[in-house]
Amino acid sequence: MNTSNPKNKVGLLDLELNQLTKALFVALVALSVVMVTLQGFVGPWYRNLFRFLLLFSYIIPISLRVNLDMGKAAYGWMIMKDESIPGTVVRTSTIPEELGRLVYLLTDKTGTLTQNEMVFKRLHLGTVSYGADTMDEIQSHLRNPYSQMQSQASGNATSSTPPRKAQSSAPKVRKSVSSQVHEAVKATALCHNVTPVYEPRAGVIAEAEYAEADQDFSDGNRTYQAASPDEVSRGLLEGLRYKPASEAQEFVLPGA
Repeated sequence: MNTSNPKNKVGLLDLELNQLTKALFVALVALSVVMVTLQGFVGPWYRNLFRFLLLFSYIIPISLRVNLDMGKAAYGWMIMKDESIPGTVVRTSTIPEELGRLVYLLTDKTGTLTQNEMVFKRLHLGTVSYGADTMDEIQSHLRNPYSQMQSQASGNATSSTPPRKAQSSAPKVRKSVSSQVHEAVKATALCHNVTPVYEPRAGVIAEAEYAEADQDFSDGNRTYQAASPDEVSRGLLEGLRYKPASEAQEFVLPGA
């Protein structure tokens, strides 16, 4: 496939204009034939046919393409002069007019279009999904397992009988929503390679090697680096925070 000559890429608007022009041309010829037919094909009917073709030629909007090309040039100039996106260079006149047709934007994680900036929006567990507005539900689900463990530990401490071993032949029970949320958050917190990075304190040269005491461990000076931007976005999810265990190590915990 790569050895063959690539096809010329044409915008969808140009294809639609070509189809519309063909349909209007067919309508022009049909209308001219109808007018000649009404005259009964008497005399030099072919002259009348060409006469009607010239009279009805305004049906095809030839000047429309000129206006569209001028509009494309104006769109490109406005995009390059937009102060909100400085440094933008328009290299084609087809893309600007196609931006209004976009419904879904599918891209990979290489940062070609996303600039390596991703935001964690929702946590979907198959049947339910949680977002930033329902983070209190996740927190309540996370509190349940720990409260049950504390109650069981206190019960085992007061009881003298040893706990029974679970039978291997017991039927599998469907996991509750709380356990699913707990496992999902635990997997999100553990299955990553996010590394916190701190900038040196003011007055310390960034290029030189600086000691750990010269680093500023404040929350505002912390940035995260990972192999993919989705790992960073998961860590920055509201309700999940990188809690510092020490000045040199950090780990992820569900936020309170």
